[in-house]
Amino acid sequence: MQKSLTVLLLTGFSLVAWAQNPPKAPTLPENVAKLEHDQLVQAINLLSKGNFAEAEKLVKPLAIPAAIRVYGSWATIPIDLREGFRQAAMEAVQHWNTALGGNPRIEWTDDERAADVQIVFEEDVAEITAGQFRLMHGKARLLLPPNQGDRRRVRARIATYIPYTEMPQSPKAVAHLVGQAIGTYLGLGESQKDTDLMGPVWNSEDLPTAPTREEVERVRALSQTRATLVDYIARRVAVYLPKPKIVIEPMEYDFGEIMQGAVVKHTFVVKNMGDAPLEIVARPSCGCVTPYYDKVIEPGKEGKIEAELRSAGFRGAQIKTIQVTSNDPDTPNLTLRLTTTIRVAIEVKPSEQIPITLKTDEPTVQEVEIVSSTNEPLEVQEVRVNVPFARAEAQKIDDKRTKVIITVSPDAPPGRNTILATARTNSTAMPQVNIVLNYEKGIVVTPTTVFFGAINSATPLPVERVVTVSRGDKGFQIKKFEVDDPNVEVRHEATQDGKQHRFILRYKGGWQPGTVRKNLIIETDDPEQSTLRVSLMANVLSASIN
Repeated sequence: MQKSLTVLLLTGFSLVAWAQNPPKAPTLPENVAKLEHDQLVQAINLLSKGNFAEAEKLVKPLAIPAAIRVYGSWATIPIDLREGFRQAAMEAVQHWNTALGGNPRIEWTDDERAADVQIVFEEDVAEITAGQFRLMHGKARLLLPPNQGDRRRVRARIATYIPYTEMPQSPKAVAHLVGQAIGTYLGLGESQKDTDLMGPVWNSEDLPTAPTREEVERVRALSQTRATLVDYIARRVAVYLPKPKIVIEPMEYDFGEIMQGAVVKHTFVVKNMGDAPLEIVARPSCGCVTPYYDKVIEPGKEGKIEAELRSAGFRGAQIKTIQVTSNDPDTPNLTLRLTTTIRVAIEVKPSEQIPITLKTDEPTVQEVEIVSSTNEPLEVQEVRVNVPFARAEAQKIDDKRTKVIITVSPDAPPGRNTILATARTNSTAMPQVNIVLNYEKGIVVTPTTVFFGAINSATPLPVERVVTVSRGDKGFQIKKFEVDDPNVEVRHEATQDGKQHRFILRYKGGWQPGTVRKNLIIETDDPEQSTLRVSLMANVLSASIN
């Protein structure tokens, strides 16, 4: 009886000690795939708060199976390249199996839907980043539950041809890209080291096709981290998570009234009130703001974000922001605000930007006034234009105002274009004043390039786009129009006065995977613009597997 009581007391004391001294949260290895890194960090943060059910939802689906199934779309590879690409892909898998010692084991499958890693070969692989379309060697995308499907998987797209060439990818590059797809599935992120398998693709015989020892160690460490978290969740063990705490006070600064062209600065003090290093990244909302900041702030210390605001080109009330992201799990995002009112020393009336329709049979004249708001007399010393078909002259009105007369010749090219007139003044605040004429002449095509987007099997058809062909001064007739592709229908509509014509383009389906480039050709009755050409582009992806 006494012995049993002693055991119960010791067990109770152990549990209390465990609760008072919880184990430290596991540290994640470097270069983990961002999606998995963020999900693990979120799970660790939940564990530190004792939220085991929510942590389990994030951690449990991350487990790597004992056998990883890989599928390759061999049929989409040109027949003369197929065997070489297949052997290269097999080599990449064998390198991983050798490095991992069969734990886990990687094997090929013919069942694309059941595959954990889907390797899809396409003629071209493209992506749109920040509105820019670019071709690339390949791209592997990690998909993780619970937000992206019901199981862990990777879909990798590999281009059969080197971007922007007609040369096929080398077997070395194919093995490298297939190896990267498997590394992505195992949780590795991109590397900047040329010697790493997860590093960039470059055309050389030295391109790595097998994981480095460090990459294999990271895979092992990541697997151990997952297992540790699963164990803590199963035993309902809350972890101790050293974490930073970001404090910035105040988070807004007003520069007051400044003159256009002035450069002003303010320093925000950043405090780390936590017990782990604080890592921050500061991104401005505008190219006119540059933040200089301490990237790492130790616990209990202070750092700074010095914000430099350049006011050139702005006027009136302005609000600029700096987005601060940090590794503080409770406050990962903060927004700093900079406000000011910008006065201009010299104004252009009616505006610095003037839309204008040019005459076709005689010169077009546009007048503006340059007006000083300072106490100094204004002198416009010179006015220049950037095109040979226009000229500008200055006529002084009084000490505060000067008229600028811009004359555009009928020789100006048709379409939509810009003329820049630059006036040099005696003002120290604004020694140069720019006047922009945005002109239209003759027939204007909008847009000149039509992008149908990234199209796959899930894209609703038809895909419709509109091209507008217009003229401001008089009507014109369309004699003929056609698209050099039967997969695109085109319909023509016109206003009654003939000044505006619309071409409705409808893609019905039928394009093969890859980058598509076609043309809409329009013939008009205008001898100066008898033939108009509009480029049509699309990126057709192979069938998507859910």
